[in-house]
Amino acid sequence: AAGVRGSALVGHSMGSLIALAIDLLLLVGPEGSLTTDGGILGAFFDVQARALLDGNLAVPPEAVGFEGFVTDGATYEYYGPVLALVRLPLLVVTDALDGRLTQLSMLLALVVLLAATAGLHWRLRGWLRPEGARAPRELTAVALLQVAVGAGSIVAFLIARPVVYHETELWGAALAVTGLWAVLGVLVVPSGGRVALAGLVAVLTINTRVSVGLVPLLALGVAAVVLATGRPTRRGPALGLVLAALAGCGETPQTITAKPGTSAAKADDLPYGEGKPFADRNAWQLQLRARADNQNEYKRVN
Repeated sequence: AAGVRGSALVGHSMGSLIALAIDLLLLVGPEGSLTTDGGILGAFFDVQARALLDGNLAVPPEAVGFEGFVTDGATYEYYGPVLALVRLPLLVVTDALDGRLTQLSMLLALVVLLAATAGLHWRLRGWLRPEGARAPRELTAVALLQVAVGAGSIVAFLIARPVVYHETELWGAALAVTGLWAVLGVLVVPSGGRVALAGLVAVLTINTRVSVGLVPLLALGVAAVVLATGRPTRRGPALGLVLAALAGCGETPQTITAKPGTSAAKADDLPYGEGKPFADRNAWQLQLRARADNQNEYKRVN
């Protein structure tokens, strides 16, 4: 078993290093730097982190532009707070990296993704083949798995353009795979600690990218069913998994009670005008067109 584990570790390490080398070249780009100023599309989470340090959720309108939404005169981001919290340790001690942390954050997300992939593979192998000896060419296959995930998938596209949209997607993938690893750990050896870890990762994923966060939530539900129906003595962990899944599904009701004879719909605040990010409708529309052009890969590279 020790020999098989050692071989898998070597394969995972080799593949991860190859993927990291390729992705690092894409990440630094022609500037050759990991702290390039990303402008407004690289500073959303830094701005949110600064607001959190000041005890606020609202952010300056000009800092998020067309990506902010206005409620009761205050501007908020629609992203969850996880990636802002990731930045807090650095932002507490310096402001020199404000707007320059997207690449470092994406590099950290890549490391988490590769580590989670390796952990998921090893845990799944041990669950399905607990006594299995090393198969021929397994080391090569394990290395290729890491390269495929890290540099042969959508990850390469995301990391080649360090903007907050891609950063969020990459972290969502990293946390989702980590969530699958954690849920599988509950199935292998059910315990309260493992249930809590799986629930925590699911909550973090949901608050990073909601659509991707559905992956660990679904896995939690499946694991709860498996434990509740297949192992009668494991109903405690199964109940814990259900509660962990429900913890990521909470939402405050947003219904509005209408007065008699009026609509219950709440009119949206205009995104332009006095005290808003844009002076007038024309400036707002120009920003929308600029955003669309900025996300058009053909126009961006030609």
